[in-house]
Amino acid sequence: MRLAARQHGVVARFQLLAAGVSAEQIQRRLQAGRLTALHEGVYLVGAVAPTHANEMAALLAYRLAASKLSAHGSILATFAIATGWR
Repeated sequence: MRLAARQHGVVARFQLLAAGVSAEQIQRRLQAGRLTALHEGVYLVGAVAPTHANEMAALLAYRLAASKLSAHGSILATFAIATGWR
């Protein structure tokens, strides 16, 4: 999933839905361990332990989802601005 790769392995539910992943598919991926819930509506892709970068991206994704910002925005760009990361 390219989106997750650009966002430290983190995706928001609204992004998955916008990409054509159904609610049922999200639920099946959670049950299979292919997604891990980090916050309400925010998931880590793959079966890996979350890192600090994942947690920061998850927090930003949660805030984006909560404020209903555009699904086209890049969480990584927000992360880079917020942390000065390049």
